[in-house]
Amino acid sequence: MRNEWRELTFLHWAYDPSQIQELLPDGLQVETWADRAWVGLVPFRMHVLTRRGPYVPWISHFPETNLRTYVRGPNGEVGVWFFSLEAGRLPAVVIGRLGYGVWYHWASMRLTQSGDDTTYRSRRLLSSHPGLLDV
Repeated sequence: MRNEWRELTFLHWAYDPSQIQELLPDGLQVETWADRAWVGLVPFRMHVLTRRGPYVPWISHFPETNLRTYVRGPNGEVGVWFFSLEAGRLPAVVIGRLGYGVWYHWASMRLTQSGDDTTYRSRRLLSSHPGLLDV
């Protein structure tokens, strides 16, 4: 499977590292820059191309949003920890969870463009936790 991220936006907020560290699982250490931990909200449009099978635009194109921070693992390698992964297509959520181990949540999402402006809207569906972290 090949993924392309389009209409991508990175929004970041700085936090005291101890605030973010307490949200991470054991074994991960928050990565800092300028003595701050960073939480990123990243909305975009996902385009999925599979190696086999038909190309179906409605299923293969969907908005996605992730809420992430940057970490260092037990082996010292730098990586990304996702607090939330949300996708605007239920089949993508099911396939991501069952086929690839990606812990997606289903959301009602819309990405619209008008000239140079891009607007993202998202609301999590079928969840006892309807929103992302308070950032």
